[in-house]
Amino acid sequence: GTIATLDSAFGISGTPSLAVHPTGDAFVTWRQGTGADDRIWAADFDAVNGWDPPTFLTDSGSLASRNPAAAFAGDDVFALWTQNYLLGTAGTLTTGIFGKVAANGAAFGATEQLDPMTSSTDRARVVAAVNRGAAAWIQDDLVLVDEWTGAWGGATAVVTTSDEPLAAFLATNEDGDRALLWTAQTLSVDLYAIRYDGLTHPWGPVELVAQRAL
Repeated sequence: GTIATLDSAFGISGTPSLAVHPTGDAFVTWRQGTGADDRIWAADFDAVNGWDPPTFLTDSGSLASRNPAAAFAGDDVFALWTQNYLLGTAGTLTTGIFGKVAANGAAFGATEQLDPMTSSTDRARVVAAVNRGAAAWIQDDLVLVDEWTGAWGGATAVVTTSDEPLAAFLATNEDGDRALLWTAQTLSVDLYAIRYDGLTHPWGPVELVAQRAL
């Protein structure tokens, strides 16, 4: 088709994330602004009518940062991003994981902060199957996960024997089975994985997939 300009012509756009539905509908998020007023924007694509006008998911001046993430399954749409905020009375600026969910074809709900609000976060990931979703991110030298089944259930740490996670990746199928993969570095660079059973709902044991000495 023809090229469509999605951004709002305000500030610099970047770091887009695209989620596609089997019907051909799509949902894209991106960061846009001039620095301190960066926001996370989104646009919907209807396979019949094309792209809707862009709308922003965060408030003005939200200091949204890094890569947003998007997921789309059934009538549920997920948007996740990192955003700066002031922590505690000392006013320390740190970064948290924030998200919005449009469930059952409805409009997006309120913005929620998913991380435990103790230190800076990074590498937000989100996936979705019908009526369920999951998020993962890095915080405090751990990989954390959160499950959505109509509401977010709360962050849980995936404990590893290795420090300094560098990147995390999350995948799912329509049955809600998931795989979480991440790299970590101590005296070696290690690749770890953990699997989730969508029927019985436990996360399995952490498995060391590969290891390479520095």
